[in-house]
Amino acid sequence: MDHTISMLVNGPYGWVQNVNFFILAVSFASLGLGLGRHIYGKLINFISVSFFLLSLGVIALIIFPAELVPGDTNVVLGTVGKLHFLSSMVASLFAAVSIFFVLKTFKAHEYWSKLVKLTKIILIFNTVFIIVWFGLSFYLGLTFPLKGIMQKVLVGNVLGWMIMVGWKLTKATD
Repeated sequence: MDHTISMLVNGPYGWVQNVNFFILAVSFASLGLGLGRHIYGKLINFISVSFFLLSLGVIALIIFPAELVPGDTNVVLGTVGKLHFLSSMVASLFAAVSIFFVLKTFKAHEYWSKLVKLTKIILIFNTVFIIVWFGLSFYLGLTFPLKGIMQKVLVGNVLGWMIMVGWKLTKATD
């Protein structure tokens, strides 16, 4: 549980994790386009752009794969590893920004008002969690214990929220 999701790219079946990242990127972009179009009536808007940038951050995780590192907390990453870590920071930042834009929009639309409270909780929890996660990465080193489980909680949290929003979006288009 200490290993991050990105470490799954190391090994003979690493391509499976890259496929997972690609599907996640397409899912983010699709949700942003669908939600933005439903709310604003056009494809290009704050929501679709922020989710597209989030998708690019996830694609960067494929382009710059995680480096396999020993359990030492004083790990020095190579260029690709640093770019991977930076990509994860960018993707996390755009996840928070995307959810912020969605929250702001949900407040203004009655159909989405039931998800305002949940979206606010997700946004606050994830923002605090991201700050703690990256803070511990810088303070304790990139391989601090519990980093993997923290990342899995973050990703699971966002995926659960995406499923609920996507489900409500499909109901809006029926």
